[in-house]
Amino acid sequence: MLKKITSLAIVAIGVVVLILGLTMRNTEVESVPTSEPSFSASTGYYSVPSAKFGADFYTYMYDAFVNTVDALNDISWAMPSMVKAQNATVEAINSEIKAVENLQKTGYSIGGMIVAAIGLAIIASGVGKVGEAFAPEQPASQKTTAPALTSDSAAAEAPAAVAEAEAPAESVDNKEESEEMPEL
Repeated sequence: MLKKITSLAIVAIGVVVLILGLTMRNTEVESVPTSEPSFSASTGYYSVPSAKFGADFYTYMYDAFVNTVDALNDISWAMPSMVKAQNATVEAINSEIKAVENLQKTGYSIGGMIVAAIGLAIIASGVGKVGEAFAPEQPASQKTTAPALTSDSAAAEAPAAVAEAEAPAESVDNKEESEEMPEL
């Protein structure tokens, strides 16, 4: 009875593992939302009209203001390069996200196939055990067994087999040498 229960349990476990493998193989990977590179910059040239003041303080302040405007111009002209770099970074991140998603899909697919194969192997071994456990028992009179050699009969047959193996076989060459050849 225990043999029957065990064999059925093995097949049931195999079916569960097979279903797990097929489910795992068909698992959809959640897609991570990505953003399109949408950074932009507008460049412009800033200028300050020239002016002269009567006091040195105002002249120095104006020069500082001109230097600030020049720095803003430099920043403005650098912005397109920075925006291109930022857009390229966003595209690279999106590409990496897609690659990881594809790797996950492949991993789930291969892992699912391996688990399904393990399930099939468990089922295959379990089905044989189910067949053995539920097979009708044959009556003792119908069972066929090879005749067993007893130690007495084996001992009696052994010397004859050894003697037969040890006897030198007469070769064709020996026969020819043993016959005398007539002299001419």
